[in-house]
Amino acid sequence: MVINDKGLIKAMKEARKTEGYSVSIDDTVLPRKMILRGPGWLVICEAQSVPRKVLALIVEHMGNIPTPRTAYRVKSRDVQTEIFETAEVIEESVALSGTEERELRETALDVYGNGVWQAVGNQAVMVSKQLLSIATIAGAVLLTGGNWVHVPGDLSQVYVETFPDTYKEAYKILQALSVTAWPSR
Repeated sequence: MVINDKGLIKAMKEARKTEGYSVSIDDTVLPRKMILRGPGWLVICEAQSVPRKVLALIVEHMGNIPTPRTAYRVKSRDVQTEIFETAEVIEESVALSGTEERELRETALDVYGNGVWQAVGNQAVMVSKQLLSIATIAGAVLLTGGNWVHVPGDLSQVYVETFPDTYKEAYKILQALSVTAWPSR
């Protein structure tokens, strides 16, 4: 999986207009990781593999790249302020990566611009296509125990939050249309 810089830039710009996004660099592990967190998405990648356009946007929004072990909240109307969220973001990412994950497959359904994905056992989730465009999907897409869709990669990890309480609704839609991503046994 490779980070789709256009998708990530769009998500960062949208986040900056609303709730904002956080940027931090974790140098407690090697290679250093850059952690970007916005509403409904989390990107963890090796600092040297962050696309240049993404780095340029961070510099445009903040004036510089954060130093290691600092975290900043980036919002359009606020002065960019240092926050003490770094440990919390890293803990959350570790908690996400430690949960049991199941493979998801995309269905042909589109519900109000959201994709419907199905896991083994007929569990279905709805995911924002716009947020999922942060990653270029080349391999497995996984559902974590925390209701996040995980797109794993060698140099980066992308997590996108599923819509809460949509499992039953998405599964009913799949049943009604007799659409499935998994072959019947």
